[in-house]
Amino acid sequence: MTTIHVFPNPYALLDAKGRLAGACPKVEPVRVGGGMPACEFVGAKRTMLAGTYNANEAEGRAEGGPLGAKGEILFTFDVVEPIALTVDASQTAYYVCRNRSADAFTCVDPKSVPVERLARARSAAIAGHVAAYGSEPDTKGWPAQFPLDETIAGLAKTLDEREKAIAQAKLDDGSAAIKAAREKAIAQAKLDATKAAEPPKAEPPKPEAVKITRPSATKEQ
Repeated sequence: MTTIHVFPNPYALLDAKGRLAGACPKVEPVRVGGGMPACEFVGAKRTMLAGTYNANEAEGRAEGGPLGAKGEILFTFDVVEPIALTVDASQTAYYVCRNRSADAFTCVDPKSVPVERLARARSAAIAGHVAAYGSEPDTKGWPAQFPLDETIAGLAKTLDEREKAIAQAKLDDGSAAIKAAREKAIAQAKLDATKAAEPPKAEPPKPEAVKITRPSATKEQ
């Protein structure tokens, strides 16, 4: 067994009303025998706002139907630092996969909140909601669900502005390079056209060849 530190990502999922619902289920160690596993979440609690946990009383579910809650559920994430979990190898692998999928974040520093990853997840959640519903979610209730939301929101805004500035700078640099290359090509084309329009220069006359006759040698008598 070992101890790892995990921080939930409330922004991993939004419900149909745009509320935070990114609760990461805890995983139990492999065990022998039957019995229902405990339904708990990493740093999150769920509250039934409407409906029932009783399968036989749930509206629309036949008697003897599958167990589970059916109704309106609200998740709250009253956590301000990573949560220490004692896990075995299979549980560790589970949380590593959750970290890769951004459902929850494993933390090297047990006292450090992964604020930058949370900020990026918040921006991604809003962008996903806009893509799905055509409008931004109502985030007014998010701080009540997650006390650190206002802090994360400020950081997310800063990161978004910085990334937009970097993207714009790259775009401007690219436009400047394209403009310079275009101007260079136009200048070269004008130069080639000017040279092509000039009449050919007359070649200077070649000097006539001068034939030199050498006296023949005479033999002495």
